[in-house]
Amino acid sequence: MIRDVLSGEINKAIKILYPNIVYQVTVVRTSNSEFGDYSFAAMDLTSRVGQNPRQIAEEIRKKLMDSGNFNKYVAKTEIAGPGFLN
Repeated sequence: MIRDVLSGEINKAIKILYPNIVYQVTVVRTSNSEFGDYSFAAMDLTSRVGQNPRQIAEEIRKKLMDSGNFNKYVAKTEIAGPGFLN
């Protein structure tokens, strides 16, 4: 349920930020609680968008922070490693 909501909100953000990109988001449970509960790898979008994956993750994060629905489920977001949005 929550993973579906998060995936949907990230998909919406990507469609707004990159309207010419066709992409289906995969949100996964993290294997380590230090990284939060769920994670999305922005690295998959690098070749399609032509930006650094950390930049992509940050743009998506900013767009998500404007979403009331996203904020109902998420207390904190952070960019980690090469471009994970946790």
